[in-house]
Amino acid sequence: MVDFISREQAKDLVRNEPVVFAEVMDKTAGMRSLEVHVMRPSAGGLYEVERDDTGPVASESVEQLVSRIAAARGCRYATIYPAEDRWPPPWADQM
Repeated sequence: MVDFISREQAKDLVRNEPVVFAEVMDKTAGMRSLEVHVMRPSAGGLYEVERDDTGPVASESVEQLVSRIAAARGCRYATIYPAEDRWPPPWADQM
């Protein structure tokens, strides 16, 4: 079971365990395109374990898709939010 949390909570939790960050890249007519990043802590900061550019996904299926990715990577937490200006985002560089 994956718990969806706020982006701020995810930024705190990823210091100690893997977390899924799903960025909404595009919204059109009931569809969402995502960039899904599975991040985990490492000695040098954060490490991206997996990245998935989903392409268009039905809006009602977004949480199910993110949940499947999180479960496959052993993540207990995920967050979905608007796209970052760049990846990794500035806050990840500071960890």
